[in-house]
Amino acid sequence: MTTEKIKLHQGQINCLRDFIKSFEFKNESLTSNDYLSFQNLEESLLKNKVLQEHFDKHELGFFIQRIADDFVSEKTDNLDEKKKLYQSDDWLNLCLERVVNLIQSTPLEYTGSISFPACRTRFPVNISLNSRLSIDTPHNISYPNSSLVTALLKISEHSIWQTDLLNEKTYLNLKVHGYCDGSINCTASIEFLSLLKQFLALAMIQNLLVADKWKLSLQNWQEIEKSDKKVTPHWVMKTTNSDQQKPWHMEVPPELAAFINVINFNSNDLSILSDCKNTKSASITVLGSLVQREPENALEFNEALLNKFKIISTFFSTETSFDKERISAALEWYLEAKSSNNQSVSLIYFCIGLEAILSDGTKSRELGLKEKLGDRVAYMIGNTQEERKKWKDKFEKIYEARSNLVHAKQPRLSKHDQELLRSAEVILEYLIERELNGLLKSLQKKKPSNH
Repeated sequence: MTTEKIKLHQGQINCLRDFIKSFEFKNESLTSNDYLSFQNLEESLLKNKVLQEHFDKHELGFFIQRIADDFVSEKTDNLDEKKKLYQSDDWLNLCLERVVNLIQSTPLEYTGSISFPACRTRFPVNISLNSRLSIDTPHNISYPNSSLVTALLKISEHSIWQTDLLNEKTYLNLKVHGYCDGSINCTASIEFLSLLKQFLALAMIQNLLVADKWKLSLQNWQEIEKSDKKVTPHWVMKTTNSDQQKPWHMEVPPELAAFINVINFNSNDLSILSDCKNTKSASITVLGSLVQREPENALEFNEALLNKFKIISTFFSTETSFDKERISAALEWYLEAKSSNNQSVSLIYFCIGLEAILSDGTKSRELGLKEKLGDRVAYMIGNTQEERKKWKDKFEKIYEARSNLVHAKQPRLSKHDQELLRSAEVILEYLIERELNGLLKSLQKKKPSNH
């Protein structure tokens, strides 16, 4: 990951100083009506495109007032003494320091990129899903030459999913906003990993991406470390509007990195509709006057791929809501479960995902949670009373196995319980798709009519 903090030059700092000095203590509050200081601040500071997205002079004014309240609250209640304090150098220097720190720690936009070494496509990929997520072919990009590199970032004005024609690697780029200090725990990193997990989970549930678990189980990490100790699976991130060319590399959590290494496109059923029957494709289906056939070139391939990713594009473009948060949380836990090499941990993660997708926003005691969630599963999946009873019983067995693990009644899944792992996965996949379709349908109904 790479970050480029906003740096204020001395002229901008001087304008901020004048802006702060223009505030006067009137009617028991600190206010400023100095038009000239406002104008100078706008011309010097707020013309910065990044700052315009986060601040205006009024917001800075409110921030200064909050600093003022903190500054005098423990010192005095006397109005005359407050007025003197606001005229002191201590006040001016403190306020200036805090305002400068606030501006220079403004959340910025970062572009993060991660590669998928196992992804192989017949044609270069070049599709845009939305303003934050797309798939593209890189141009003149230099990446470290190692099969272990699972995450790489470049500066880009557009989020992209890329196919590297030389190394035959595919890259997913995501735009995120946040603070970045070069650690995996900074908000930009957390958002990047969160969106990455949601994307992978949704793409796998819809069978757009597949993971070769056989290859994953055969990976010998000790031998890999011996052959190349210097390279660790990572992603790279950089601010979109930075002039600095060297990005910072961030390590992907080990299990997720290993999982990403074996992910591939499921392009077996990619097809397009065409009115041209003069096709070279060996597989065609006639639909009235149209022909459904395999893509024959890069343009057709990307058209078919974009159509496949349409639901994902729509989901990531929707505004935040309680329903979207439930689905997002369930997707992240689903991916955590799929990427774990420990079956017991996977079952626990699937169960947390089920709790997330079945949540109604109220707090529930665990004592009655199993029955409450079991009823929801039964009525969301079953169509008849007999089916509902079967699904409720299945869910309660899954939850009982989860409780035995969590409360140390057994150290690992028994052979009898291992089939419950697949059942938990199937139920969670079904509920995520069900809730996602319901969310998208409700959004479609809210769209204004053209008539």
